[in-house]
Amino acid sequence: MGKDSVIVKITNNYLHAEVQVVKAYNGQTWPKDGFSFKLTAKDGAPLPTTLPDGVEKLDDATLKVTAKSTTAVAFGQISYDPKVATTYKYTVEEIIPAEADKVKGVTYDEKKYDVKVEVTPKPDGTKKVEVFTKLTTEEDKDYKKASGTTAEVKFDNKYNEERKAEV
Repeated sequence: MGKDSVIVKITNNYLHAEVQVVKAYNGQTWPKDGFSFKLTAKDGAPLPTTLPDGVEKLDDATLKVTAKSTTAVAFGQISYDPKVATTYKYTVEEIIPAEADKVKGVTYDEKKYDVKVEVTPKPDGTKKVEVFTKLTTEEDKDYKKASGTTAEVKFDNKYNEERKAEV
C-alpha cells in the first residue's frame, strides 16, 4: 500500500438477542390477515434498530409482527451495549382483535410471556447474553433459559368447526 492508503477496521462489539413467535393453529385455512403479536420493551429496554420485513413499529416501546403460517416470525435482532451489564425485560402477547373483527370459529390465545435478557460479565472481562422466558401467570414463576440467544414463544389458536370460521 502507498503512503496515502488508509486501512479502516470496523468492529461490531454489540451483543445480540432475538424474540421469535411460533403460531399453532388447528384450522384448515388461515385467516387472510394472519395472527398478530406485539413485543413491548419495559423500562427503556432496546428494540431492534433495523426491522425485518413485516415488522411494524407501533410506538417507541412496541413492535408488531404477523404470522401467516406455523413458520416462526421474528421481531428482529436486538443489540445490547457490551459495556453495560444489566437485565432487560419485554412482554410478548397476541393482539386479539375487537369482537367485531374476530374470525368466527377461532379462539384466540390470551397467554402473555415475559422475556428477560441478561447481559453479564464473563471471567475474561467480556460480556455474555442469556435469554429467559416464562408465562406471565401465577403458576409459572420461574424463567426458563432459552437455547442460545433466541427466545421462542408459542401461541395456540383453536378453530371450532361447529362455529364455521369465515376466512
